[in-house]
Amino acid sequence: MILKGDRLDKPTYRLIQTMPEEASQSVCYKCWHEVFECEVVQKTVSLLGVEDAAANEPSLLNTMHHKHITRIHDAQWDPESKNLKAITFVMPYYEGGSLNSKLQQDGPFSLGQAIDIACQVLDALHYLHVDRRILHRDIKPGNVLLSNDTKSAYLADMGCAVYMDESGTAGARGGTLLYRAPEYYNGRYTIKSDLYSVGLILIEMLKGSFPYASIDVDDVEDRLKSGKRPLKQELLELGPHVPGPLRRLADRLLDPNETRRPNSAQEVQRELERIQHTDWRFDPSATDLTWTGSRSNRYGTATRQYKVTARSIVSGAHTGKVELVARWRTGESGTWRVISGLRRLIEATDSSAWKNFFKEVDSAAAHRAARR
Repeated sequence: MILKGDRLDKPTYRLIQTMPEEASQSVCYKCWHEVFECEVVQKTVSLLGVEDAAANEPSLLNTMHHKHITRIHDAQWDPESKNLKAITFVMPYYEGGSLNSKLQQDGPFSLGQAIDIACQVLDALHYLHVDRRILHRDIKPGNVLLSNDTKSAYLADMGCAVYMDESGTAGARGGTLLYRAPEYYNGRYTIKSDLYSVGLILIEMLKGSFPYASIDVDDVEDRLKSGKRPLKQELLELGPHVPGPLRRLADRLLDPNETRRPNSAQEVQRELERIQHTDWRFDPSATDLTWTGSRSNRYGTATRQYKVTARSIVSGAHTGKVELVARWRTGESGTWRVISGLRRLIEATDSSAWKNFFKEVDSAAAHRAARR
């Protein structure tokens, strides 16, 4: 039941709609706040959840002070759940929806968008890990909310959050199956377990949502029980447009051996911020395989657009090969021109050739940006 406010003749909240649950156990409602004159979300949670949770979620959120963690406006005992010890609390409505819904709707993000969002999530995790000594334990796309322009991200859902002990560990409980770290069945989680889950959402932002419907849940469980990553390697492979440093960082975040993962959220954030890249985005709607990207000059005042197309050769001497072509233009409406020397014929299965081509394009783009 939604909260209405103290005055029956003049309710504070007006129901707009019930919201998708994003595989959560809680119930959420989108409402209009008559006093603030804005949309808000009411969420009802039971305190009969994870045994070792840090505190009830609204109480914990009320103590959080970070620009990339969801805020809370109000919290009250749920009026219809007298025997279940449930709380309904109110938080802002984030118009961009969840990262999960955005990926489902629009597909992969550009490299720049993915890096920016990951850095904001990592900034929030650094606050949790260092300032609050808390592990989130349920990092996933459904628990990252976005502003309407998708430029700002907010870490949500503290229902599985737990305080670390003096050794920096906590029980491995709760969370979402596909995003659990390989050490889950060892019974202990650390900061590096949260970072593993960040690695997974980074992969999804770069290549699109995992094919949830076709994933064998029993196989995922078996892999976890064996100390393996829940998802098979083929689901984690990144496209050729992802630069080497970003590819290697993702591999480190997803290393089944937690001792080989980065040590902190801040370390990962700083590595991401140092990666030089063309802002590539894969275009799934194009007839040929197509990536578009942009690169600004060192002053950030002019942008050059780039496009890579991959056309399969279906006749003639080169049948079965792929023709890669790189083009550029100035701004959004200029004429596309082939970049001199950047046309290749490669074998479709030659992953190294694909990656090397994008590396050459990135090098040419960086060189041109530096000259302007």
